[in-house]
Amino acid sequence: MITSGGNRDADTMGSTPSAESSASYDGPNGRPGLVHGERREALIAAAVQVVAKRGFRRLTYRSIAEEAGVAHGLVRHHFGTIDTLIVEALKHCCDVTLATIQLDPPSGDVEDFLQGLIESLQSDSETQLFQYEVMLESRRTESLRKPVADMLSLYKGIVRQGLSRMGLADDSVLVEFVYACLEGIALQETVQGVSPATDQAVSQLRRVISLLRSAERDLSRPGSVGLSDRNAGGAETVS
Repeated sequence: MITSGGNRDADTMGSTPSAESSASYDGPNGRPGLVHGERREALIAAAVQVVAKRGFRRLTYRSIAEEAGVAHGLVRHHFGTIDTLIVEALKHCCDVTLATIQLDPPSGDVEDFLQGLIESLQSDSETQLFQYEVMLESRRTESLRKPVADMLSLYKGIVRQGLSRMGLADDSVLVEFVYACLEGIALQETVQGVSPATDQAVSQLRRVISLLRSAERDLSRPGSVGLSDRNAGGAETVS
């Protein structure tokens, strides 16, 4: 569990400035021009960088402040606990991802549906790494489970909207399938970098979605036989 008084933050206990004093200056390597909101954003960005580069075991009040270039007392002043900072950083990463992935293209084109994902993975691997690290940490830290569940629900909702724009029926199983494929491709891309294998995986997913889209259109034509009717007919033939 990541707590404000746990071993992970023992390096700051007993030496933390008061909220008032910590809010009024930066550290020796600080950024003298930062105001309240800018310091808060800098701390969020620093938490993402520390976790992405060094993992949760290195996430302390001091390591966050050093990465941000501010006094370590500012972490407590702005967020109270590291748990709260992690949740805020996760929300920030979601906003960044949503702004770049664009899984809900107005065109409804399969190519557009996946293109934003590739561009996002290639441009900001730290954001993706942080989200995966938080997902893993949520297995051990109960306070992170709901934020992670909310994040996954948000992303799956965008996948659902994208599939709907392409004319696919609202199918929770299909949403789970497509999201699982996208998440697997994203993880592979984040860990291994751009490779022909992941490009081929994206192409294969594009073909699967295109085939499903064509099937939906065929079944929607007047006089077409639905899958349930075909199955029923097959059952009667067998009997």
